[in-house]
Amino acid sequence: MLNKALWKKLGKPEIDQNNPPACMNLSLKDLPGEEWKPLPGFEKQFSISNKGRIKRLNTWTDNKIKTFLNEHITSLNMNRLKNTDTYYIYALLNHNGKRPRITIARMLYYCFVETFDLNNKSLAVVNKNKPLWDMDLSKLFLYHQRQLIKESKALAPIKIRTILNSKKNFNDLLWERFGKPYIDKNSPPAILDLSLKNLPGEEWKPLPGFEGKYVISNKGRVKRLSGWGVGTHFYGEEQIVSINIMKENEYSYLVFREHKKESRNVNILPRLLYYCFVQEFDLNNKALVVVNENEPIWDMQLSKLSLHSAGSLRK
Repeated sequence: MLNKALWKKLGKPEIDQNNPPACMNLSLKDLPGEEWKPLPGFEKQFSISNKGRIKRLNTWTDNKIKTFLNEHITSLNMNRLKNTDTYYIYALLNHNGKRPRITIARMLYYCFVETFDLNNKSLAVVNKNKPLWDMDLSKLFLYHQRQLIKESKALAPIKIRTILNSKKNFNDLLWERFGKPYIDKNSPPAILDLSLKNLPGEEWKPLPGFEGKYVISNKGRVKRLSGWGVGTHFYGEEQIVSINIMKENEYSYLVFREHKKESRNVNILPRLLYYCFVQEFDLNNKALVVVNENEPIWDMQLSKLSLHSAGSLRK
């Protein structure tokens, strides 16, 4: 009466072995409310019930040597999907020397809920019964695979990565791009200093458009604040942002970027320094240009930054 192999595979759930659940019940006696229909594709040999059981009918084989097979309930099996707690119940039929596999939930939906194209592999029947082996027709649903993928992405847990301070104190990359000038790396110029410790006389102001996330100092340093996140990143510690250099024609600019999901724009450092610590102007007006007359350009003195119209510079 009991399909012990399936019961063991399911983790030996607590059941009445004298009156087991339908999927484990091998008795030929009909269960309460059980109805049978011919199994599609095997109508003369098998039938399926609304309880999820498969019955082999009294029949002769189609082989050259005829064999009479007595009526019996086919033992069901289960297959667990790799690296998940999800599994599905299936039956292996014995038909003319072949062993076709029947997925019970899919065939139940087709026979007792609504017919669909069984050959269309993009249509999937989802079993939302708990436990999965307790087959209730009202908890079987037909989905298109595109819909399933969309829903699984929406429900998938997002893995958040906490970003800590890099512990770097010196911007080696920018120093190399400057031509490796002679400096004291233990006390580098502000532009090259990635230490979180405030420099003498250093003052900080919110970075326009990124208040609460980034701040900029009068020494030309930009700091990413902690306690916020973007995308899959959560910033658990503060970090001085590495400044870079961008060359365009004969001019060189000191620049920096925020996280790409915050902004894809390149920020010109002298422009924001002038706005925050000298005089505010329309940052969206590209006709207004801040000229950096510091020599070298990385020795950032606010007094040597000046605001001009782009037209006046062409004269």
